[in-house]
Amino acid sequence: MKKLFVAICIALCVALCFTLIACDKSAPAETPSQQASNVSDNQGSNDNQHGSNTSDEGQGQQGPNTPDNGQEQQELLEMKDLNLAASTCEYDGQTHALAVENLPEGANVDYVGNEGKEVGEYNVTATVTKEGYKSVTLTSKITITPPSSQSVVKARSKAVNADEDYYDFFLNFSGNVEYLGYSGTVNANYDAKYRYKKSTNELNFVRTTSGILLYDGSEYITTSGNTKL
Repeated sequence: MKKLFVAICIALCVALCFTLIACDKSAPAETPSQQASNVSDNQGSNDNQHGSNTSDEGQGQQGPNTPDNGQEQQELLEMKDLNLAASTCEYDGQTHALAVENLPEGANVDYVGNEGKEVGEYNVTATVTKEGYKSVTLTSKITITPPSSQSVVKARSKAVNADEDYYDFFLNFSGNVEYLGYSGTVNANYDAKYRYKKSTNELNFVRTTSGILLYDGSEYITTSGNTKL
């Protein structure tokens, strides 16, 4: 019985060995061209992975502030201590204006509203520019007040004591007139200038007239001492 069991085991082993040998012979072997293709595919996959890693490393090294053209933009400087001081004065018949103080050399200034003559308030804007610097805009005000009583007295005294008196007259009239059967538009212009110098007793007067109501012409009156021309 024991011998029979051993014989059966040996027979099964032999049969298993023949089966494995038969399966190995039935599997097709790779041709040289297939082997070359597999090698190429593996190498290409490795190259793609290497290229991807290289690209990622290159992008990681580039900072977010790196200029596209490789040129850094120059930072503009600031102009300091600029001042546009306000001005308040009495009316004197003259034109008043402001000026920016502490301007750096080479700076340009553009003013808006920088002129005041009559009584009132004038808003002034000044824009300062210079190459390589940030522009600066300043605002201020010109205030012209009515003349005080003391200023009026001084002005009158100055006029009385002045050596020369001068007056200018100008009249312009235009309108519709109906008179003695006439109906229409008429006009008249009268322009006169008076100059008198006390120290020499010289007087100059010129009068220019024009228009329908006045004849067109000019008239001059000049005196020197007691001589009238």
